[in-house]
Amino acid sequence: MAREYYYNTETGEKTTNNPRFGKKELESQLLCVPRELRESATVTKNAPGLLQRMKRPDLSFSNSRHRYEIVHTIDDGGGGLGGMNGGVYVVRIKGIGHCKLDVEKRFTPDTLTPLRNGEPNLGVNEILITRKLIHPALANTIHAFIYPSLEHPTAASLYLEFCDRGSLQDLIKQYAKRIGTAEESYIPERFAWHAFIGLCDGLSYLMGGRSFATDRDARSPSALPLPVWKRSAG
Repeated sequence: MAREYYYNTETGEKTTNNPRFGKKELESQLLCVPRELRESATVTKNAPGLLQRMKRPDLSFSNSRHRYEIVHTIDDGGGGLGGMNGGVYVVRIKGIGHCKLDVEKRFTPDTLTPLRNGEPNLGVNEILITRKLIHPALANTIHAFIYPSLEHPTAASLYLEFCDRGSLQDLIKQYAKRIGTAEESYIPERFAWHAFIGLCDGLSYLMGGRSFATDRDARSPSALPLPVWKRSAG
């Protein structure tokens, strides 16, 4: 029977014990952060029924950015990848060496300022809608804050699951580079159907029910292969 091992690249030691839950980590580093952030840093593997039992994260009105460190910059907020965000980063909670990675999307002030009629602007609406979504075909919300209040927001971030395999567009480009070379190959039809069905499943969830959400950005750069824990759920 296959087993999961953790390999220490420095000592060469191999173990089945998850280093995230060592006595030292649990008694010191993890207790330095709020409970909701601590839980998001340690949930690493799916179990039967986990999606059904998942709770939507509470919306915080405290600025949480100082609790995270930036590991990688996807978009610096200069408008290169998206015109509505104030930066997109791969982050993890500070002080936890084995903490899992999340993606932080920051919002620009002009997307937070309430509209003239007092209604929430695009950035606030995106956070309020996204944190309600729980579905295997979507990157779920880990944490979100709007500071200092819904009525007068000056800063906001949305923290989502990190999909570490790039986008569907990245995959297509890699196959395209091999055309005419000795490594030329084709995307398996089975995977193409898998991606198509997954996209349709997610869009069907968004557009179903009494209160629906529409996605005007359903394209290959926005389609991300799911994290391992979701794929293992079958």
